[in-house]
Amino acid sequence: MKTTTNASERRALAGAFREVAWSLMGLFEMYDVEPELVDAAGETLARVYHAHVCPKPSRPRAGDMQRLLRKLNQDHAATDAA
Repeated sequence: MKTTTNASERRALAGAFREVAWSLMGLFEMYDVEPELVDAAGETLARVYHAHVCPKPSRPRAGDMQRLLRKLNQDHAATDAA
């Protein structure tokens, strides 16, 4: 399995992750999902994001879906500015 990505692949993956995260947030809000599930989904997505999308992988911190969305939005803004 390929583990390295170039900049355009990272942008595409980051965009896909962003869409998935926002879609999950919408579903979680619509169905009033338990906070533990929201946190678990955020942590899992963050692990995958850090392992496959970030140019410098780092260990994901425990956190919630909102933190992941902020990170994805920051990365997206930085990519658009470049």
